[in-house]
Amino acid sequence: MLAEAMRRTLLLWVAVALLAPISAKAGAQGVSNFDRDRGLSMLRTIRRDLEQHYYDSTYHGLDLAARFDSAAVRIRAAQSNGEIFGVIALALFELNDSHTWFVPPQRVDEVDYGWDLQMFGDSCFVVDVDSGSDAAAQGITIGDQVLAVNRFVPSRQDLWKVLYWVNNVDPQPVVELIVRSRLGAVRQVPVRAKVTPGKRIIDLTGSDGGSDISQLIRKAEGAQRRARDAFVRLDTTVMIWRMNWFRSGEAMDDGMRRAEQAAALILDLRRNSGGLESALLRLLGRFLPATDTIGVIQRRRERRPLVVKPVGRRPYAGKVVVLVDSRSASAAELFARTLQMRGRAIVVGDRSAGHVQRSLGHQHQVGTQTAVLYATSITDADIVMADGGRLEHAGVTPDESRLPTADDLATGRDPVLTRALALVGVSIDADSAGKLLPPRRNPR
Repeated sequence: MLAEAMRRTLLLWVAVALLAPISAKAGAQGVSNFDRDRGLSMLRTIRRDLEQHYYDSTYHGLDLAARFDSAAVRIRAAQSNGEIFGVIALALFELNDSHTWFVPPQRVDEVDYGWDLQMFGDSCFVVDVDSGSDAAAQGITIGDQVLAVNRFVPSRQDLWKVLYWVNNVDPQPVVELIVRSRLGAVRQVPVRAKVTPGKRIIDLTGSDGGSDISQLIRKAEGAQRRARDAFVRLDTTVMIWRMNWFRSGEAMDDGMRRAEQAAALILDLRRNSGGLESALLRLLGRFLPATDTIGVIQRRRERRPLVVKPVGRRPYAGKVVVLVDSRSASAAELFARTLQMRGRAIVVGDRSAGHVQRSLGHQHQVGTQTAVLYATSITDADIVMADGGRLEHAGVTPDESRLPTADDLATGRDPVLTRALALVGVSIDADSAGKLLPPRRNPR
């Protein structure tokens, strides 16, 4: 359930710890036996994480020993650190589990491609392009359909793996995109990344005058600003709350205090990738009138109910519309499906991600005085909803399906929000709806 929250925590941990990052240029320079031995050590540790913590002791029928023995053979023959990390990542991919993955050591150089992709229905589109990027210089624009990324055809099931691979496992100076413009022209575009040189050692002692520490603080503050929720009130009629993730119970209470006087609430969970279980339960408690078992958490040796308790003197009584899309995941999906099952909200948009399990992060290091840090996210529990259904690999099917077109994406129109407002009695066109909320900040 909490993979995205764990990802944020783990990546921040990797960023602020004292470490010797792996060179982003290692692929061109080759690797040493020391690099391979380090990779084998990581592989052994990750296998232990699975054996000790994975919720399914049968590993979905996979022969874990055979898989990891094969991975060890491939690491011994690897020709780059990117290849080593890829072998480790693939060993976990074979479980086909959205919440089980490898957090590689941080690279020295920071690689930024300058674009972002998302699925709408069964098609992949560009949803963000940095104005100063090579992608923009080559004419790639928001609304272009992406037919392939480095020869991989994006799908709803696998786009997250493609993006995880090029951003985290094996960043490349050039990624090849095949795109179709809104006019129908198809072209192959090798897009150069912006590569920012980094430091091999991060000084957290302050002996450099605090430069490294200040830079890490600025990065963390920038990430927090990009994750801020947005609120728009239309008179006393409607509150629109765009929530980026379920970050804390206090944040949920603050949002509901803003909404309590509105006759209707549109909760925009598009691109909301999850968050804390406690925050999810806190927010659900604002809508359900009595203690409610919304599902069951199944671990390897334990089953326990997932229980929501009422919060506040009385539940929110206004109309509720929840917006979801292919990036709505984990806690966002559980929230939308629970209110949908209870008849408490209308869900509008695209089918959600189907990434609904609970995971725990495990932090590791290789070396002592100069340490290389890495981590894993391991699924420790599956979630079965109160109706007996599972959202993993299935997602939440909206009550009303609404998808933006390529032209909508390019021009900033928002037909999904337009429909949500119509459901609560507000008539507005898609152009105006697209201007109600501030532009999304690039999450990279």
